[in-house]
Amino acid sequence: MSNLHEEALTALSNDKEKAIGATEEPSSQIDAETLPEETSEETAEEELLRLRSELALLKEKLARKEREQARALAELEEFNLLFPEVSVKQVPESVWDHVKNGIPLSAAYALYEKKNVAAERLAERVNRKNASMSPGIAGKDTVGEYFSPDEVRAMSQKQVRENYTRILESMKSWG
Repeated sequence: MSNLHEEALTALSNDKEKAIGATEEPSSQIDAETLPEETSEETAEEELLRLRSELALLKEKLARKEREQARALAELEEFNLLFPEVSVKQVPESVWDHVKNGIPLSAAYALYEKKNVAAERLAERVNRKNASMSPGIAGKDTVGEYFSPDEVRAMSQKQVRENYTRILESMKSWG
């Protein structure tokens, strides 16, 4: 019986070691299981921080958009006050390009008008200069507007007096 007893003790001790090993394994398994929970808590906290940061950025973007919208509305009101005869729909694309680059609408439109007025004045000056150098307008309706040297020589004293200013203008282009 002692052999049997020894075998039983050996089996019992083996079972005991297995039992101890089994007890150790679940505790290590428990630690492994609690680790993801801790990690998931950290992940949740990180996610919360990320969402709070994203919310702050979105609030900042919204505030910026609201400021831009208020500025645009103020610019439109100013434009309507300064240029009541001009509809915003009539504003040329070149003016809107300046507005996109940060120039206020009223200033960009005033610059546009100033350039147009200057271009018109320049065109008028050039046209006057060209008209003074021109022999006159050609066509059947313009007879008598320009007098050639031969026509003036053929005129009577009375005709010269009646057409004196036109003769002087004509003489400018005789060369």
